[in-house]
Amino acid sequence: MIVLAGLGMAGVPQRRRSPLAIPCLLAASLMSILVALWLLASPQPPILLPILALAVVLAYPAAALDLIVLAAGFTLVLLAAGPLAFLPEDRLIETAVASLLAVATAWTFGRGLVTAVEWSTASNTTAWKKTEEARRHRAELVLALEQLDIANQRLSRQNVALKLAWKVAEDAE
Repeated sequence: MIVLAGLGMAGVPQRRRSPLAIPCLLAASLMSILVALWLLASPQPPILLPILALAVVLAYPAAALDLIVLAAGFTLVLLAAGPLAFLPEDRLIETAVASLLAVATAWTFGRGLVTAVEWSTASNTTAWKKTEEARRHRAELVLALEQLDIANQRLSRQNVALKLAWKVAEDAE
């Protein structure tokens, strides 16, 4: 139920192509992991936090460290409030270290991917602009060619009229 609510919360901004879609999905994922941790009363779900950190770095690089700090803070609040009191401290430290290592590793290896995607997006935008500019120039050329055809037709008619006038003038002499 929590997972479906989280996916629904993330799905609405995605359908509207909102920039909040990815942060909503990541927040829903974080909440799902923490709720699973609380409901199952098992020390295993925290191991999913480093995977979420990896997903954050690849999907939304600017928020990776923010999400880790938020997850750690939320987990500590729940730990202090009581719902996560069954978690041993060494498991929390292990999860925090694994999350930081996952973020560092993903940032190191994923930075090139992010840069390549940014370059590709910029290149695609430039290509679209150049294509639109070429279409405008083509339309201008088509218009200029039509005007040139009209001018040639008029010139041809005037040449015929001039030849006729010269012939009439020669006959009149």
